[in-house]
Amino acid sequence: MNKHDYTERPLIDDLWDSFDYRVVMCGMGDDTVMLIAELYERGMEPDELIFCDTGSEFPHTYKFIEYLTRWCKEKSWSKVVTLRKFDKFKQPLSVISLCQSQNTLPAAAFGYKTCSLRFKTETADLYFNNNPDCWKAWGVDKPRPIVKMYENSIGIVGWERRVGKGTPIKQHTGKILRMVGINFDEPERTYNWGKQDKWVQNFPLFDWGIGEKESDAVGRVGLYYPGKSSCTVCPNMTHGEIAMLRECYPPILTQSLDIQANFRKTFLIESAQADLFGDDSFDNTVLGLGGLNGKTWEQMLKEYDDNPQHYKYSTNKKPCECGH
Repeated sequence: MNKHDYTERPLIDDLWDSFDYRVVMCGMGDDTVMLIAELYERGMEPDELIFCDTGSEFPHTYKFIEYLTRWCKEKSWSKVVTLRKFDKFKQPLSVISLCQSQNTLPAAAFGYKTCSLRFKTETADLYFNNNPDCWKAWGVDKPRPIVKMYENSIGIVGWERRVGKGTPIKQHTGKILRMVGINFDEPERTYNWGKQDKWVQNFPLFDWGIGEKESDAVGRVGLYYPGKSSCTVCPNMTHGEIAMLRECYPPILTQSLDIQANFRKTFLIESAQADLFGDDSFDNTVLGLGGLNGKTWEQMLKEYDDNPQHYKYSTNKKPCECGH
């Protein structure tokens, strides 16, 4: 019998004490910092703050991770764990490097969530499945032979390989608590909650009624709002976010546009007529980093420049939908 077999999403204050292992799944955007600050002020210390790094995040996101790591050490409170996806040669993978080597776009451009599965879900699952604290929370002995774990100077953890079979789920007596920063202004993001075999997902900010950028605790505890968090080549970026990338990080925008250009040269099939923008038209639905909307980032920037009031200029407050 598993004590955490909830059939409906439980409230954070009702379940905190029943878990042996608690983590925050961090997108490292504004909702993440609100969640961390609120937990700190309420005396609720998670065991770890987990960030699955795509290797292609914004510079200000990496800067915030360094700041948060120091903050945790100074407060002697929890710890930041940064996870990366590695290839068979123990080299870190990134969304950008895969796009460059294959002359393609991130999977989100084609309506798939492979980026999330590959760089977030699989990486986190591998970490939890080989974590003795998780085994204790699940109430089982070592569920599989642990693989060799290694880390580099900035704490990125990886594994060589995965072997063995896990303990059957029906023998687990508990689960781990995974908290996600979803604020009260995003109720639709809580609708997909469902029962999971190894963890219970929870949304404390939503339970506490804290909306977008509404936590005064952030400043009180010595943290700050870090801004937009996503891969810098994410097809889910809005017009305003692409404009922010152009203003704040011109070399990164150029890199993203080069990735888009290589995809177009490699895969687009030219059509016989011009498109609505007056450019060459192609038979493909996906024309660039605009994804399924059939636009390139240059076209989206042109639309923004023609009517900036219509589009929200944003450093954004939440991670993109690819993230946890």
